[in-house]
Amino acid sequence: VRIQQQDLRFWNGQVTNDDGDAVLKPPYKLITGTPPYFPLDSFVASQNHNQKVRCRVPTRGGASDYIEAASRLLADETDGGVFCMVEAAFDKAEAAVLETAQKFGMKVQRRLDVVTRSGLPPRFSCWVMTKAKRNPQNDGEDYDDINKNSDGHYKFPVESLTLRNADLTRTNEYSAAMEVMGWVDFEKSTCKTSKNNPVAEL
Repeated sequence: VRIQQQDLRFWNGQVTNDDGDAVLKPPYKLITGTPPYFPLDSFVASQNHNQKVRCRVPTRGGASDYIEAASRLLADETDGGVFCMVEAAFDKAEAAVLETAQKFGMKVQRRLDVVTRSGLPPRFSCWVMTKAKRNPQNDGEDYDDINKNSDGHYKFPVESLTLRNADLTRTNEYSAAMEVMGWVDFEKSTCKTSKNNPVAEL
């Protein structure tokens, strides 16, 4: 693992060693990103720490900049390139994602809307995209409408994941997703530790 401190809006994608030699360079098979997704026009930024502001509010590039960067650095879909990104689940944010994806030839494969508690609207969305091939037969346009049909409906599936029930307990689907990632529900686990014996009781 190597950490590169770069501005994604201008970065050429090369990962260098301590001597400045490139050890990795695009195109990449997987790119992920969680851009600051609280909108500037409706979020009161923290006043006590500049870094908090940059983590929450897109002062140095937002979702559209992440999509544009991914379009430059990602391998084509025929070569297995995949881009995953999180963005707020607001109408304005969704429209910006689709507009930018179309502009830079990023094909949405699926979208997962995350609901933090049952009964509430989605809080944020996870987008999965691939890099589409240009259509050389399309006069004046680089890409066909890659994410919407002629009737305006999406070409990609939209799913949802609810994290908490109304009583704030975890939903079964949330627990299942966490377990896939390695999380263990110790309240229900058959492998527990006791106060007297910290070694797991198998």
